[in-house]
Amino acid sequence: MTKHFLIVAASLCTAATDAAPVVFWASDPVRPNETALVAGADFGTNPIVELIELPNGVEGEPTEPLSWPAGRRVRVIQPVQPSAESLKFIVPDDVQPGAWMARVRTDEEQTSGPFRLNAPTVYWVQGDRGLRGASPGGWLRVIGRCVGSPDTNGVVRLIHEDGRQVITLKPEKASLWSLSLSVPKQVPAGRWHVWVHNGRGGRWGWSSAGLIQIGPNEAWPDRIFNVRDFGATGQGTPRDTLGIIKALRAAEKSGGGVVYFPRGRYRCETTLKIPRRVVLRGERTEWVALFWPDTDEPYVLVQGEDHFGLENLTLYASNYTHVIASSVGQPTSGHVFLRRVRVRASIYRGHLKPDQVNERFKAALRLSTGGGDTVRLGGANLEVTDCDLYGSGRCLFLQFPRGAYIARNRFYNGRWGWYCLAGSDGVIFEDNQVIGADLMSTGGGIDCLYGAAYSRYVLFARNTFRLMHGWDREAMTTDAGYGAYYGHVKQADGRTLVLADGETNWKIRKDWAGAGVFILGGRGMGQYREIADVSSDGRTVTIDRPWTVPPDASSVITITMMQRNYLFIDNQFEDAGIAIQYYGTSIDHVAAGNTATRAGGFYNSGRWYRHYQPSWYCQFLDNEILEGNCYRFGPNNATDAGPSFLGTFGLQREGNPAPLAYCSVHRRNRLHNGALIRLVGISAEHPGVRDVILEKNVIENSLVGLSIDRGCIGVWQRDNQFRNVERPTLDGKQQDATIQRQRKRLLEETGPVVHFTFDEPPIGRFLADESGYNFDATIRGQLQLVEGIHGRAARFDGKSYLFIPDDANLLRLPRVTIAAWIRPDQLRGRWGVLAKRAANRTCPFVLAIRDGRVCFEAADATGVWSYNLTSPPVLKQNTWNHIAATCEEGRRVRLYCNGRLVAEKEVDQPLCADPRPLTIGFEAWGGAESRPDGSGNFRGLIDEVAVWSRVLSPREVQSLFAATPRSGSSSAP
Repeated sequence: MTKHFLIVAASLCTAATDAAPVVFWASDPVRPNETALVAGADFGTNPIVELIELPNGVEGEPTEPLSWPAGRRVRVIQPVQPSAESLKFIVPDDVQPGAWMARVRTDEEQTSGPFRLNAPTVYWVQGDRGLRGASPGGWLRVIGRCVGSPDTNGVVRLIHEDGRQVITLKPEKASLWSLSLSVPKQVPAGRWHVWVHNGRGGRWGWSSAGLIQIGPNEAWPDRIFNVRDFGATGQGTPRDTLGIIKALRAAEKSGGGVVYFPRGRYRCETTLKIPRRVVLRGERTEWVALFWPDTDEPYVLVQGEDHFGLENLTLYASNYTHVIASSVGQPTSGHVFLRRVRVRASIYRGHLKPDQVNERFKAALRLSTGGGDTVRLGGANLEVTDCDLYGSGRCLFLQFPRGAYIARNRFYNGRWGWYCLAGSDGVIFEDNQVIGADLMSTGGGIDCLYGAAYSRYVLFARNTFRLMHGWDREAMTTDAGYGAYYGHVKQADGRTLVLADGETNWKIRKDWAGAGVFILGGRGMGQYREIADVSSDGRTVTIDRPWTVPPDASSVITITMMQRNYLFIDNQFEDAGIAIQYYGTSIDHVAAGNTATRAGGFYNSGRWYRHYQPSWYCQFLDNEILEGNCYRFGPNNATDAGPSFLGTFGLQREGNPAPLAYCSVHRRNRLHNGALIRLVGISAEHPGVRDVILEKNVIENSLVGLSIDRGCIGVWQRDNQFRNVERPTLDGKQQDATIQRQRKRLLEETGPVVHFTFDEPPIGRFLADESGYNFDATIRGQLQLVEGIHGRAARFDGKSYLFIPDDANLLRLPRVTIAAWIRPDQLRGRWGVLAKRAANRTCPFVLAIRDGRVCFEAADATGVWSYNLTSPPVLKQNTWNHIAATCEEGRRVRLYCNGRLVAEKEVDQPLCADPRPLTIGFEAWGGAESRPDGSGNFRGLIDEVAVWSRVLSPREVQSLFAATPRSGSSSAP
């Protein structure tokens, strides 16, 4: 079944301006008969796209300015879903595959500058000397989008900055995402401009990759210091340690060198401290073993500051803190290599008793949430290649890596172990295996933790991730909560940005250079810049370059950590909670050719992560979900079991009018056996997701093909195929219609719509709702069923409560009656009985008790708690009390105790409509001291809980009290 469907909203269209259109970003790679997505500004109300085919082949000079080709056939294309800030257009199916040039033309005959599709977009260049550096005879990588292709004859041209020397290089390996080149040995040292041509586009196909520095690698002394010559035996004797240390000191005194280990086993009983420019080298990995005996006082096994290396060695250890560690976070950190190193380090070896295992585990967690590090490095020019690394905690920790090459390794995560790339700036991570070696192992990711303000330029290619069952089971996630500012701009002039009045939170980072300023909505939306400096008062921000379209008073900006330009190519994921997850800020990432088996799937998400964080310009191409079922996955293990998915989330939060996920592409993906595509934007009023292409995807053997909620606009569906799918599309309108039918049924009901008598035992961790509307409860904590006012009642211990999901917000009722029998253990303080919330947020009702009084609380649509009402002290401790509240939106609130009206008030504001779960026995604040940070969870018995979707009359409330048989005694059980 093929579907061609359009979702669009009038809110996408804004008034035209007299300014010429500007393009910020266009999606590629893209093929004939596929849809391109373009973001920018001032597109007007009825723009068109002009497209020119460019010739194949390498022509012209790279330094020629980009211009609109004259004399070539121009195709005029009517876009779909055009707005002032974005449009989509279908590339004609009869154009020649290759590179094309396009521009946007408005009704006013204003045209944008030309932009290209399928020409190289270079993210970064990296070589054997690190980021933007290579040596004569060394290697060079060019990484980005459309930088090459195996079936075209692309080239890289180096032009010396003096313009007198030009060198043309042919890639040895080429793909859409990466070029591999060898630098000729005779290339002179100096700064060279790098230009890239992928073989398509003729004279218009050149793209700049910036400058690189070519020069010789730093020469380290190569004098050999054989540890046998210094007393080491290689027989595993105590003499080995002293001999190794003597050799290390001799190498240090000599200014560096190679500390050499002939075949044998070497006993080490302390930290091996490696001086600068010293290499530990074994005769062969399989022939040389360094081992550390078990100890109750663990320490780092091999440690250096910077400029050191290990190769051809096997390391064995029991108790330790870190295995191999350099300095991290220092200006001099870096210049470390590990080649052909094997590690077998388990702090749980031998006949440990359970309490000993527990003590070692707790000690390891003092080092990090994943224990000690097998490899712990930081800084510039890092290399880990052809290693086999098995440890008890985190397998790899890189802090602020700059130009790191991590390839062909086998990494094992230990107990709660994960890998961490914090604050990256140029990392190639390819052909590795990351394996969970413990039942509690998890995955890892790329992040801005440990004080990083930004992370960028990361290639994950052809890696395998498997067996991740601990923690949140994230095989690859991005991470970096918080931010510095959200709000409007007072002034934008060149590189200077003056923030409007509003809170700032610069203190969470020492250095904000490289962090992002993002225009989420209003004038200039879709642009981002990096921070160069922040004034001492925190109100003026200097950015790296001026805005193309400056923000104005309508613009909404957010300042948070930057994460951009990640590529995830041809990786395999198996048995994880999520394969690839962009959790918050994610700009211009591509995931292509990846597979997931029982691994959750792939998605990007803009969200509130303790601050507003956007996800823009993310593409998912040619990925495959082989087995869609997944178990205990998602953030905080929120999903017990469910389908894997491909998705875009804009998890909108009240107070923000702008989309959080913008311009996403999902194309040519294949989802098998229970998987689906899911778009989540939350709010119909302020959609969290805007502008998505769903094209040429195949979904088969699933319950649902596409799930698109009401908070998504500008979703373009085209040529998707559904095979053996029960429900191909579940969109926001369908979901709204279903919800309205359910709501109508609830509002017409005269009996309770939620009812818990507690007379039937729970089924596992669940209690069934007896109203017939299936608002079943999950038991949180330990709940006892004991003799009640009638039959059985629930005993709450101050920790336990019942959680009832209400994702559709059906129980936000314009008229409501809430009633329950309660027997409180104590009256002093504030204690929750029934509420439509599970956190300290605005909500449409809370029924609680406070200091012997009955309390009703509810916020109105403005966020003011104008419905709050408290009775006089009417409750009795250790005695059954019947309490009830009725609320009619915009009119009246009444409170009852034991069938008697005890308080009432008039109200005139509409209730808030915030979607919240229902809870019984929970309250977000309170306790004996009624503290804002205290738990107000109920202590005592609750019975006969009921909610009606109408206002019961005083006589009906009196009847509830009078009709309940009293089977409970007056003393507490």
